[in-house]
Amino acid sequence: MVVIADGDFAVGQQGGRGQINPDNVSLLSNAVDWLSDDTGLIELRTKGATARPIDDIEEGKRTFLKYLNFVLPILLIVIYGIVRFQINQTKRIKRMEVDYV
Repeated sequence: MVVIADGDFAVGQQGGRGQINPDNVSLLSNAVDWLSDDTGLIELRTKGATARPIDDIEEGKRTFLKYLNFVLPILLIVIYGIVRFQINQTKRIKRMEVDYV
């Protein structure tokens, strides 16, 4: 059994900013491996925690992606609403015809 007092132990609060402590992350992953009794996984795992920063992109592409992420979901919802409206309107017109039954 592993007892940890707080779930925030993996993120150290130093200076008001939460930073991930690699030793605490290793403790957590080793505890999960030990609890699941997969002894082979501990030897296979690499011991280092590496940071993989996001590549910088040019300003024009960043602006395009920002507006695309903002506008595209709205457009999809509007298009979906228009399609649903058209389908319901055709059903309503068919029900109003004399020989519907």
